Amino acid sequence: MAIEKIFIHTLGCPKNEVDSRAIAYFLKDSECVLTLDPREAKIIILNTCGFLKEAIQESLEYVSFWRKLGKKVVVTGCAVERLKKRFWIEHGAVAIRLDEMPNISLLLKGEKISSHPYPQRFLALSCNQEFTQENEIFSYVKVQEGCIRRCSYCVIPQIRGRIRSRAPHDILQEITILKSRGVREIVLIAQDLTLYGRDIGTDLNTLLKMMEKLDVKLRLMY
Repeated sequence: MAIEKIFIHTLGCPKNEVDSRAIAYFLKDSECVLTLDPREAKIIILNTCGFLKEAIQESLEYVSFWRKLGKKVVVTGCAVERLKKRFWIEHGAVAIRLDEMPNISLLLKGEKISSHPYPQRFLALSCNQEFTQENEIFSYVKVQEGCIRRCSYCVIPQIRGRIRSRAPHDILQEITILKSRGVREIVLIAQDLTLYGRDIGTDLNTLLKMMEKLDVKLRLMY
């Protein structure tokens, strides 16, 4: 049987870029191979943004675009969390929720799995470091997922769920590995960086003090 090639198409914010590396990590043990050339791919995994109506419309346009080229389209990300699977199935795509992503290899085979909302595993250390190219100038490091604020204009808590912070030692280990691969600047990202650590008994200030000894340029985003 021919090996199917997969192209991961990422829309939206830098947090989605990190999630796409996690998707690539979870595909390691599948019978498919990743390609950087969408023309070679039989399957397109579209990692979507769902924050604004315009972002959802963009995702729909790409679903239509890839399907017209004869690709099988697998949709995941925020737009799936916001509009649910049925909406995307009606538009000709396969929909996989973020909490199902660790089992994407099984899902692509058509197997059914039981999912658990908002898995801590999606923040796995190896997801980012393994797919960072040698001598990249900077790298995003996601330190926290979810949000507890209930702003009337924002759907992030609905899409991403409760706060899940990574342990400081896990973050420091990832940055150390990224630095050894030539990364010179680290950009910390989260749904809300100011909430980092509230669920695990620490805070952002403590994390930043621990990072001082790593001697790496640092930026904070969001």
